[in-house]
Amino acid sequence: MRSSAQLSSEIHQKIRSVYELDAFWDLILNSAAEAGPFDGGCLVCAYAIQSAFGGDLVRLVNDAGRTQHYGVRIDDCYFDFDGAASTQELWAKRFADNELVSGPLSVLEGYESNQPTAVDPAVSHGISELLKAKEHY
Repeated sequence: MRSSAQLSSEIHQKIRSVYELDAFWDLILNSAAEAGPFDGGCLVCAYAIQSAFGGDLVRLVNDAGRTQHYGVRIDDCYFDFDGAASTQELWAKRFADNELVSGPLSVLEGYESNQPTAVDPAVSHGISELLKAKEHY
């Protein structure tokens, strides 16, 4: 049986491998988001990760209560298309540093319906299939 750390490492490697594929970029840039995984397409990508590997949808929220980013928590690890973060604090810090977000971010569960974010089930499914495919690894 695989440990949680082994599983997190495998999922991280799969996400980072798919991130490099032209097929991934063709899907995400032609989705309803018309954006990459960190500038509007995060929910499309989070649903793909969740479909491929399970877990709970989570989001980073600023002090004003506005959702800044979506990802997936699997066991105690947080995933987006930057890969794995071992704690919610590390996930929030990595996102804030990479996206130049100032101020504290909190992690909440689920989708925020009062702040519509682009969703594209067909593209999420396509990305999920890339994540589950073995030939990319």
